[in-house]
Amino acid sequence: MIHPRLSAKGGAENVIMWLSDALLKRGHDVNLISLKSNPSLWGDLQISNEKFIDVGFESKYFVEYMGRKIAPHIQDSDIVCAHNTPAHWWAAAAVRNLDKPVPLVWYCHEPYRITYFSTTDAESVNRIQDGTAASLPNYTELARRVKKRVKHEKIFKSRWRQKNDAKAMESVSLILSNSRFTVENVKQGMGHDSQVCRPGIPNSDPMQTGEQRTGIAFLSNFVLSKNIFGFLGALDLLVNTHGRKDIHCHFLGDGNDSRIQKFMNAKQLEKYATFHGFVSEKEKQEILASVKLCVFVPFCEPFGLVTLESLMAGTPVIGSKSGGPREVIEDSGAGVLADPYDPNSIAEAILSIYDDEAALKEMGEKGRALVEDNYLISHFADRFEKELETCLLNRNSREL
Repeated sequence: MIHPRLSAKGGAENVIMWLSDALLKRGHDVNLISLKSNPSLWGDLQISNEKFIDVGFESKYFVEYMGRKIAPHIQDSDIVCAHNTPAHWWAAAAVRNLDKPVPLVWYCHEPYRITYFSTTDAESVNRIQDGTAASLPNYTELARRVKKRVKHEKIFKSRWRQKNDAKAMESVSLILSNSRFTVENVKQGMGHDSQVCRPGIPNSDPMQTGEQRTGIAFLSNFVLSKNIFGFLGALDLLVNTHGRKDIHCHFLGDGNDSRIQKFMNAKQLEKYATFHGFVSEKEKQEILASVKLCVFVPFCEPFGLVTLESLMAGTPVIGSKSGGPREVIEDSGAGVLADPYDPNSIAEAILSIYDDEAALKEMGEKGRALVEDNYLISHFADRFEKELETCLLNRNSREL
C-alpha cells in the first residue's frame, strides 16, 4: 500500500489501515509505504511498526526520483496499490523501475479536487451559477471559493498534475473507486473507467446509553466542503423559525473558527449547541449512540464514512441528496435525504422524523443491519481481494 502520508488520521487513512489490518489477518503480507507515518494513531490494530516504510518528505513532487526511492521496497511484491494523489504517480514511476512487471492498482478515494474541480464539484459550480444555493449563510464565501477553484484548473500547476495523472494511468492495471459518484468523476475528469469497490468500517457492539436518545450530531471537520454553514442555517431555522428550542446539537470535529462563532452569536444559538472538538473513537460512538439523528450534508462528497459510522450506532442519517452518501442511504430506509445547498431542506428533513420514535427506531435497526450486511471491513476486504484476484488473473493470461 502506498499513500502520501500516514501521520494523521482521516477517512482515507482509516480505510487504508483497516483494509491492511484485515488483509494481514487473512494471511497476506502487506507493507505500508508513505512519506511519514505514525503507527501509534492506529494502536487498536494489530499492525507491527515494521510494516511501515517511511521514504521521507524530500522531493515529493519529483515523481521519477520518488519512484526510484520506492522501487526497492516493492520489487518483491505481487501487486501494488496506491491511494490518493500523488501516490499513484510515485507508484507508477516505481513499477517502471522494476525488472519484472508488477500490476498497479489505484484505489481512488476521489480525483484530486483542486485539479478536477469542475468535474468533482460540478453541482456546486452549477448551484452557484444558477443562484439556487443563495440561501446558504456563507453563500458569498462559497461563491468566491468556487470561482477561484474553477480558475485554478487552468493554471500551469493543474495542467502539470493532469499530465502526471495521464502518465501514471499508462502503468495502472486497475482503478477501483469508492462509489458510483467517484466512478463517474474518474470517467469525466480523467477519461478512464473504474470499478466500484466500496469501503467498510470495523464492527462494533451496539452501545447502550441507558437513557432516551435526544438531540442531533454533526460529525465532520469544519472545512467549506463539509457544509457546516448549511447545517448552521438549518439550526437557525429549527430554533428561531420553528421554535424547536428542545433540539440540542453536538458538533464533533476540528475547525471551529471565528466565523462560526460570529454566526452562532448573531442568531443566539450558543445554548443549543456543544462543540466537542476532536474526540476519541469511544467518545464519538457514545455521542452517536445518544442522539436521535446524525446530520451529514457535505457538498459533492465521494463517499463519507460518517454515514456508516452513524448507521452502525443505530442512528438514522440526514444525508446529502448528491454524492456518495446518497448511494448508501437511498432506498435503505435508514435515513432521509436533503438538499445540502438549502438549509430549509435540511431543517425539514430533521423535523420530518425527529419526533417519530417508532420511525427512528425502525430506521436505526435498518441502518445497523445495512452496515452489518454490506459495509464492514470484512465485506470491503472480500471485494478488494476479488478485484485483485481478477487483476492478477488478467495479468497472467496476457503473459501466456
